[in-house]
Amino acid sequence: MTRITYARSVDDVDPERWDAVAGTEPFGQHRWLRFLEGCLADFEPRYVLLWSGGDLRGLATCHLQRTAHASILLDNAALRRLASATIRLLPPLTCTVPVLNRTGLLVHPASDTASITDQLVTAVRRLGVIERAPFIAFSDLDPARRDLLTSNRTLPEVTLPPDAVLDLSARTYEEWEQDRPRKHRAEIRRVRSRAGDHGVHVEGVALSEVDDDHVDHLLASVAERHGNAVLWRSGAVGHARPRLDDDHARLLIARQNGDTIACVLLLASYGSVLVKWIGLDYPRTEPSFAYHLLMTETVRHALDLGARRLSLGTTTYTLKKKMGARMEPRSLVLGVRPRAADRLVAAVLDARRRRDEAPG
Repeated sequence: MTRITYARSVDDVDPERWDAVAGTEPFGQHRWLRFLEGCLADFEPRYVLLWSGGDLRGLATCHLQRTAHASILLDNAALRRLASATIRLLPPLTCTVPVLNRTGLLVHPASDTASITDQLVTAVRRLGVIERAPFIAFSDLDPARRDLLTSNRTLPEVTLPPDAVLDLSARTYEEWEQDRPRKHRAEIRRVRSRAGDHGVHVEGVALSEVDDDHVDHLLASVAERHGNAVLWRSGAVGHARPRLDDDHARLLIARQNGDTIACVLLLASYGSVLVKWIGLDYPRTEPSFAYHLLMTETVRHALDLGARRLSLGTTTYTLKKKMGARMEPRSLVLGVRPRAADRLVAAVLDARRRRDEAPG
């Protein structure tokens, strides 16, 4: 007999029980939700826990989503402002590990994945009613998990921008670069040389060595440039320090003549590394090729962190393809209230998809 309980903080869930469910799923462990709860602004988590007897068998990480990077999906600035204002007032309940772009659905390795997933989806939809969410979204789904959610349901699906992923088999940066096609290798070296000509170099530092205010400024600069809200709390580095050790986090700093002009944060979990906290001082990074240098240096430091997979994110695909990245598909599945609306929304989205794919 199974039962469902809910929690509003990951600290209300025993870390050992949580991690037994997460297993070796990258970024699924208890520590990563503690990191997000401590560092994200406007984060209102809701956790669904599925028990069998006294054993935790499934988890759904959800949150009331009051902010989003609307620039990824909407080109029109007016529509972005409208979308941002709407979800702030009427937040959907989104099932995902936010920012880390991982599914929020976790099933104990010894459990029946399909059965537990089905029960979790039902419980999340019930939670959406309790929270009076206008709709429920299961986001950041890979094809296998998408199929699991949609196989027995008529749920609307939205294709998200793909994640640029590097599969790393090299042991060193030099070995990785040598494996690139000659044309791409020449381009990478040209850009690195131009950055050097502008006095730019990159170093990896522990969070304990970082100026909190400077990182805040760089992150705010990128958010403002794209018309997005700043996702992180002020002093995010200080909040992250007690939650992440040096084996799981490293900040890359680009300096020009001694001044910090850009940064990215590498997060590492079970052989997978994510690129986050992209911060740029645009007047200095754009002419100096600092961003391009930072991106290539993520490979060097990801390998040092033991990565076999490097997730570079969902923008600037041209550069990332030259680095050898493949495009990994991601989907979002909607659960509309009331359920009778699922078929209608699915039909509208399907018609739109056929129109976009039509020749000419």
